[in-house]
Amino acid sequence: MNLAVIPYHDWRKILVEGSRTRDSHFIDHFQKSENIDTLIIINRPITYAELLIKKRFKKIDGEVLIKDKGCRLIKITNNSYVIDFISRDIINHILLKRDWYFDAYRNDFFISFIKKAYNYLSIEEMNYISYNIYSAFLFEKLNPSNLLFDAWDNYIKFPFPKEHLKRIKLAYHCFARYSKKWSTNSIENMNYYQNNYSVTNIEVIRNGVDLDKFQNLDVIPKDIKDLKRPIIGFGGKVTYLFNVELYNYLIKNNPDKTFVMIGQIIDQEIFNQINKSDNFYYLGDKHYSVYPTYVNSFDICIIPYLVGDKAHGGDSIKAYEFLAAGKKTVGTRGNGLLDLKEYLFLHDSFTEFSKELDNTTNDKDIFNSNEYSWKNKSEISLKLIKNKT
Repeated sequence: MNLAVIPYHDWRKILVEGSRTRDSHFIDHFQKSENIDTLIIINRPITYAELLIKKRFKKIDGEVLIKDKGCRLIKITNNSYVIDFISRDIINHILLKRDWYFDAYRNDFFISFIKKAYNYLSIEEMNYISYNIYSAFLFEKLNPSNLLFDAWDNYIKFPFPKEHLKRIKLAYHCFARYSKKWSTNSIENMNYYQNNYSVTNIEVIRNGVDLDKFQNLDVIPKDIKDLKRPIIGFGGKVTYLFNVELYNYLIKNNPDKTFVMIGQIIDQEIFNQINKSDNFYYLGDKHYSVYPTYVNSFDICIIPYLVGDKAHGGDSIKAYEFLAAGKKTVGTRGNGLLDLKEYLFLHDSFTEFSKELDNTTNDKDIFNSNEYSWKNKSEISLKLIKNKT
């Protein structure tokens, strides 16, 4: 089969950080799949202004087969390609911000170049998987016969401006028209899409982990090697979901422990509220190739997420990674963690959460099932695509 994948993240970002997000994990395994003849990554449109601001000038290595006015078809492996589009529409991108992507995906020149790339590669029939809500209106132009929309997180629950949320709702309705098959990462999300967009053919495909990347590691990174133990570690993005009040409580009430954080700071306001006491260390963001060595160096891993109405129907990738490393993992009852309760220590009470950090022993069930592998998850996705009904 031929498969075109629309990732949520810019391919340059994936190259810089490593395959650590849901979309990039799937693509990594699609590239290795014997069931795919040709894999095309339709990259997220971008402008030179965004490249400059975000400092992602990393070149997409590969052979440029065709190019035209900011669009390029790049061969990156024997059977996989990237269609890249750098737009000159800088002013509108600055003015419209996130809304700009909705329009960029349906840019007539971009659409024509995609079709031109298919012709160059002699592709007559294409299957699609989109991980990107902003790509919805692309499919109004392509009108695909076989599209799977992976509606991983529910964007309606994100703290976006009202006008932007209106366009997101329109995008979900667009996918409901053009995609007969949906997947998502939680039952909560599935129920929401069924009730609000009349989606009937939807399957829950939870997140996963490459177990081998987090096991049998004996390297301890230099910037964590000499820190006082026990080390209470958090590895992941700091977003609005991060319970900073709980985290500060843990830091204050456990002065004998070292709290280490690694990962991207998405919400700077949340990060600024963290109590930067002597037992707190932020070690920056880490490439995914070395990230497992940090997780392996933690004594206890924590997932201090918000619960209740402020949470959303997610499925924390970091939970699978912490468990794959065999670490005692303490979290709150939200964002998909209840589905892993036999492996996790779950507490919403600040005092109970804090008390759990006194013992580093992990006496929960051993997490070592291929059911949770990204390879298995990618095979499930491909089966959904192959099923024409």
